This record gives sequence, C-alpha cells and structure tokens, in this order.
Amino acid sequence: MPRILSLLFILSLSASAFAADIDVVRSQFTGYYSAAGAARDGVRLSASLDELASVSHQITGPDWFRSDGSWIDLTYTGTPDGGWGPWDHTRRLLYLAKAYRTPGQSMYRDPQLRADIEAALAHVKTYYGATIIPTGNWWFWTIGIPIDLGPTLVLMQGDVDPQIFDDLVQAMQLRIGATPTGRGLVGPVPTGQNLVWTSFTHLCLALIRNDPARLALVRDAMASVARPTSLEGIKRDRSFHQHGAQLYTGGYGGAFANEVARYALVTGNTAYALPPDALSSFVDYVADGIAWSMYGNYFDVSVIGREVARPSTTGFHGLAAMLQAAQLETPRANELRSAAAKMLETWKGTLPSELASLAANVDALRAPAMWPAGHRHYYTSDYTIHRRNGWFASIKMFSSRTKSGEKTNNENILGSRQSDGRFYLTQRGDELFGRDVLPALDWTRLPGTTIEQKADTAGDT
Repeated sequence: MPRILSLLFILSLSASAFAADIDVVRSQFTGYYSAAGAARDGVRLSASLDELASVSHQITGPDWFRSDGSWIDLTYTGTPDGGWGPWDHTRRLLYLAKAYRTPGQSMYRDPQLRADIEAALAHVKTYYGATIIPTGNWWFWTIGIPIDLGPTLVLMQGDVDPQIFDDLVQAMQLRIGATPTGRGLVGPVPTGQNLVWTSFTHLCLALIRNDPARLALVRDAMASVARPTSLEGIKRDRSFHQHGAQLYTGGYGGAFANEVARYALVTGNTAYALPPDALSSFVDYVADGIAWSMYGNYFDVSVIGREVARPSTTGFHGLAAMLQAAQLETPRANELRSAAAKMLETWKGTLPSELASLAANVDALRAPAMWPAGHRHYYTSDYTIHRRNGWFASIKMFSSRTKSGEKTNNENILGSRQSDGRFYLTQRGDELFGRDVLPALDWTRLPGTTIEQKADTAGDT
C-alpha cells in the first residue's frame, strides 16, 4: 500500500507540473503576440506599433466598419475556393486582438476597440457558427478560419461576451476534430504543413479549455513533423515536400518553418517543448533548407511551387522562421542570426510587432550579416543550389522520385515546365519578383530548359 500511495503522489506531482506548464505556455503565447519585454523605443518596433495602432483605428472607423461587426469592403457570400471574404474578416480580427493586447501604442486596452472586436466576433457566427454546413474548399473550414480565430480567442478570453466566446469555441472545436492528427469535420487526415496548422489550432483550443492532455497531443504531433519523414514534410536532405513528392521549401515549407518556430518559442522550457532530437532536426531544416533557398527578400522561384502565380509572394515566412529560430539556444543559432541579419538589411516595410521585437534582439547581438555560401544538392528533390557572395544560382529538375509541380485552385496554369532543368540566377533576389516580369516570360521556354517543344509533351499533372 505505501508503494501505491507513493506512485499516486508522484503522478499527482507530474499532473501538477503539466498544469503549471500550461499556464507558462499561455503566458508565453500572449507575450509573443504582444511583443512582451521588448523596448518600445527601438526603431523597428516603434514603427510596427505605430502601424498597428493606425491600421486598427482605420479599419474600425465608419468608412470601413459596420455596426453589425462586418466590414464594408468584404463580400460575405459565395463558396470558399481560392479565396473567401470571411477569411479576411477573421484575419483582421487577429490583427485587432493584437492591438488590444499590445502595450506601447494607443489602442492598447482601448474600450471602443474591445467593443468593435466583440461585434466582429459576433459576426463570425453568421458564416462560421456551429449550425452552418461547410461548403466548397475544406481548408477554410478546418484550417483557414481557425488558424486566426484560435489565437484571437486566446488573446480576448475574459474580455468579450462569454456567450459569443463560447459559441465560437464550440464552432471551432466541431470543425477541427478531436485530435491534431485526426480528421476534422471536413477534409483529409492532415500531413506536413496541414498538420502543423491543425496542431496550432489545437494548441489554441488547449489554452482556451485549459486542457493539458490536448496540449501534450499537440507537442507529439509537432515533434513528429519536425523530424525527417518519407511522407510529406522535411526530407533527409532538408528540403520540404507537400502535395506528394513536390519541392515546396519556400511555399508550404516556409509557412511550416514559421509555425513550428513559433511553437518552439511559446512552449520553450516547459513539458510541451519539442524534444531535443526534434528541435535539432527542425533547426537544421531552417538553417540548411530555408536559409539556403533564400536570397534578398525572396525565396528561389523554384521552391515556391504554384505560389509563383501570387503577386504577394515574398520571403516573409522564411524571415519569420529565421528570426524565431535564432532566439533558440541551439548549435545553429549563430548561423541563423547571421542569415536573418543579412535579410533584414534589405527587407522593405515594417514587420509585425512580434517579429520586430525579435529582429531587435538579432540587431542587438551584432551577428555578422551574411548568407550561407557554397554548393548543396537536395537529392530527394532533384534540386541544386550554388551560392557565392553577390549571387545565387539553382537548377530544378524532376525524376521518377518527384513531381514536377501542380495546378491547383486555378493557380500556376502555365507551370508544367518549371522542373524541366529550370535555371535560376539572381544577384539581388528581386529580378523576377515585384516587377511584373513573371507574366511576361515564355513559360514553355523557361531559362535552362532544353525540352521538346510540343503541346502535349507535358501537362498539368
């Protein structure tokens, strides 16, 4: 009997430790989004806070915001496809919640902003309430809306109407499913980046529900995707595959790196942190996959897949991943700080306040600003990089091991030649991006391709 009592005592201590750790994660989560601890007078963060306040004030003004909590410029009808107006509504909500919770700017704890957020949350029920049947693209229901609604609810818990709050928590819980690795109400079993997104929504639900068991499942799911896999995700050569054996280091793989690095930060030094081997594998991916595939403000055009068709394509996720991973005490931290410092030299525009505070940390460490240099072949992805001081070159191929590319949601309809020996050369990183060059290319004769010019030689499969 004493041995049983001793075991029960140990188990109770363990449960208490996990319960205490979830409070630490919650504090680090809100601290991340509110740039806690960062000096407000730094140039980067000061500019970010000014923008956070001014944009929040603008989009809640009468020219933008209706009394029913909707936005005048958004369309709330239609079926989710490549885009959906309500998704923008939810993304704006997270922006406002950050403004409400971030000290050092005029919208911090502003009563009118709180009322506007409450009204906008109430309007979410008109398109995402628990009784609404999902239609169209599954991603918006299971991932797209929850990925912004989740952190909004964490940040606003206790500050908005409890009934509105509880109704939205119920709607989100219904759609994302019981576990991060399981199927949601609609859509496939999540893998790769989709699993990371889903895990993040479950992280938010665990914090809202004060559920250590769910948070432990999130940790295990995140650890699984942080290690190399034969499926979608990080490959042994530190490239990234999504939608089958398709090179996506700068597309899905960039968002993946951003999200996993954020998870590592908000769970650090708790029972929910990534295990050492998973953290090491992930940081290697950021250093040898993400940082190597970037130059200037952009990813290599060959690692962004169908996102080449998006005018908004930048290296933002890569910069975010490097800034966050550079805060972690790992053997690769100095390399990541140097690469992040180099990218910050040319980054245009303000950073979100949470990243501006991390950039200030990198600036303060005065790491030498430089990109990786040398030669690297990614054998699981049929992709090679050669980079020196002042220029970057790559070749993208494909074989029986890989997919050439994809045409999805009417994006990348001319991209069937992207892997036919495509040669990419840049001295600044922006020659093809942001200057309307890509639509003017002959997409049957991309640089480096030496393939037969027949209409039926390659298709969108």
